[in-house]
Amino acid sequence: RFSPEAKAKRNSYSYMPFGVGPRACIGMRLAVIEAKLILIRVLQQVRFTVVKETPIPLQFRGGVVSAPKDGMCLVGTNSQHRMATLSISSQNLYIGVIAVALSALTYLLYQNIIAPLHYFQRLGIASPPSTPYFGHILSINRYGFQHCYLNYTRQMGTVYGLMFGRVPEMVISDLDAIKEITVKRFNQFINRGELLKIPEDSPFYHGLLRLRDHHWKRVRGLLVPTFSGAKMRQIITMMNNISQNLVDQLKQKCSQDGKIDIWRSYGQVTMQTILAIAFGVESDDHSGSSSLTKAARNIAGTATRLLLLLPLFPRFLVRLLFMFRRPGGNDAIFLRDTTMEVLKSRREQGLTDRKDLLQLMIDAGDN
Repeated sequence: RFSPEAKAKRNSYSYMPFGVGPRACIGMRLAVIEAKLILIRVLQQVRFTVVKETPIPLQFRGGVVSAPKDGMCLVGTNSQHRMATLSISSQNLYIGVIAVALSALTYLLYQNIIAPLHYFQRLGIASPPSTPYFGHILSINRYGFQHCYLNYTRQMGTVYGLMFGRVPEMVISDLDAIKEITVKRFNQFINRGELLKIPEDSPFYHGLLRLRDHHWKRVRGLLVPTFSGAKMRQIITMMNNISQNLVDQLKQKCSQDGKIDIWRSYGQVTMQTILAIAFGVESDDHSGSSSLTKAARNIAGTATRLLLLLPLFPRFLVRLLFMFRRPGGNDAIFLRDTTMEVLKSRREQGLTDRKDLLQLMIDAGDN
């Protein structure tokens, strides 16, 4: 699978973990370097095999982010080869009010339940069976995007439609069509779709994922130099230290004959890497108990599953929800405020010798 010959035969658009084209993930280079470096350091000193607790085939939990449903337990051996299981009259008024209410209710039921069921049918586009009002959200929230999309593609082909509540989305798996949309005709498909309108005072509002048109181009243009190969080499030392910490942790587990949930171990390392590379905060905390780690995990976990359900509700209800309780909002505000404090501190102290991403972005913005 990984030989040069096999790679040459494989269409580059058949696997897109970071997307493709100008709107591909801007942190792709960073993520690939992190993954390669950690895997190399770990596999040089630890060997893994499956055990009876290892889920085969791997089952994914529901939600937006794909993750093993019950973790991924492996057996590891360290360099000593020790094993670990890793209204004219009142009557007429009442009748009129009831008639108006029934008419409004009928209209709402049609718009929210009946019409979405036939949206793609009217366009001549295939669509798997959906649940009234919910569309396909319940299945995706239960089984996860990856599981549902693979099953739908087997059933419906490479082009089909899904309903997120009342919001239609097209899924395209045809590789030539993907290349046409994301690269060749990118100028016609610049913006990402929005399942819901995010309030302007939300920390997510100015995020690179939802910025549109010239606003997106301006911000991405500022950030691209930060993720160049030369800049990534400046933070290799940080990644190397974190990788070695992981190796030491795994070897200790092997010596103790303890089980290792490799998915959780890698997840904790990813959080440590984000803290070190983004904020310059190096931590040996393998429990992931720091405030920054918890905030990031909450945003990527529970908050994303709640956001998936928001398209089910009218916009005024969504606005009320964001006014009183924003899914992931408190954690996002905490991360934003922490970042602003670090920026202020560095500018006041004139710190320019840091090699983390935050400093690289400060330099890019000041240049």
